[in-house]
Amino acid sequence: MTFLAMNPESAYDASQGGEVSIAYVRSLFDYLTDHGYSPASLFGKRTAESVERQDAFGTLPVLEWARLFDVAEAATGDPNLALHVGEAIKPRHFGILGYVTMSCSTLGEAIDRLLRYEALVGELSHSELRVDDGIARLRWRSPIRPIPPRVLSETAMAGWVSYGQWLLGGDYPAEEVSFEHAAPPDTREHQRIFRCPVHFAADHTGLAFPAEYLDRRLIQHDPAMRALLDAQAEARLRELQRLSPLHRRAREATRTALMQGRASLANLARDLGMAPRTLERRLHAEGLSYRRILDEARLNYARDLLGDPEARLSEVALLLGYSEQSAFTRAFRRWTGMTPARYRDGHGD
Repeated sequence: MTFLAMNPESAYDASQGGEVSIAYVRSLFDYLTDHGYSPASLFGKRTAESVERQDAFGTLPVLEWARLFDVAEAATGDPNLALHVGEAIKPRHFGILGYVTMSCSTLGEAIDRLLRYEALVGELSHSELRVDDGIARLRWRSPIRPIPPRVLSETAMAGWVSYGQWLLGGDYPAEEVSFEHAAPPDTREHQRIFRCPVHFAADHTGLAFPAEYLDRRLIQHDPAMRALLDAQAEARLRELQRLSPLHRRAREATRTALMQGRASLANLARDLGMAPRTLERRLHAEGLSYRRILDEARLNYARDLLGDPEARLSEVALLLGYSEQSAFTRAFRRWTGMTPARYRDGHGD
C-alpha cells in the first residue's frame, strides 16, 4: 500500500509550512478511530504505526498533515471533518501546551501560555491577542500563503472554541469567527459549532470574544502544577530554538521520507522546495550534510521502532533503509555505543 492516496486537488506547495507535533496529528487519528475508521486502512499501516510509535515531541510536516485530512475527508465523505476534529480536541492533543494551559488560573493566563508556547504544537501559526473596547481578538496567522488550507484553519478555530469552553467549564460563546478562505457551499456546521457570526474571505483568521472572559477562572487551575509544567515547556522551547529552521525541517522531512520508504537527497530537496545542489550548499553553510541529517532521522525513527517489542530487528533495518540487519547494527552502535538489541533490553516497559 502506498503511503498516501493523494487527492489530485490537494496541490500544496511543499516549500511552505513547517512541522506539526504528533500529539496534534493524533487529534485526527483519534477522531477517526472513535467514529469507526481505521487510520491504518486509510493512510497505510506504516503511517499509522509511525504516528502511534512516536513520542509526543515527534513531528510531521504540516502539509503532510493537510494531505492526510484530504484522504480522510474523501474516505468519510465529511466535508466538515476539520471542524469536527477541532470540536473533539482534548488537552493531550496540544501536548505539554495543553497541560500547561489547563493548569493556569484564568483564561487570560492560558492564552498568554498559548502565545508563548504555540511553537511546541508546531509551526502552524503565529498567534496574537489584542483587546479593544471590551472585545478580545485572538488572531491565527499561518505561514502558508496566500491562504492557508481550510483544514488547518478550521481545525484551529473549532479547537480554540471547544477547548476554551472546556477550560472554563461552561457556555461562553464567541462574538464572531473569521476565516481567510472562501465560504463552503454549506455553512450550517459552522453555525452549529461557533453559534455566532462567521465571516469568510476575511483579511485574517481568528475569533473575537468579550474581554471579560480573560479574567474567568479555569475549572482545573493548579498553580503548583503550572509552575512545574512551565519549566518543562521552557526547556523544550530552548531545545527547539537550538536547531536552525533548515536543520529542523530537513530532519523531520527526512524522517517522513523514511516512513514512506523514499529517503534520498533528491526527495528531501523536492520536499523542501529547492534544487538538490541548493540544499547541499545551504546545509554546508550551517555545517551540516545530508548524511548527518539522514543519520539523525534514522536514529530517532529507530528508537521509536525499537519500542515495539514485536518488531523484528530485520524489519526495523528494512524500514530504516538498510538492506542487511548487520549494516543497521553497525550504524546503531556507532550512534549510541550499543547494539539495537541491547538498547531495546534497556528501554523496555
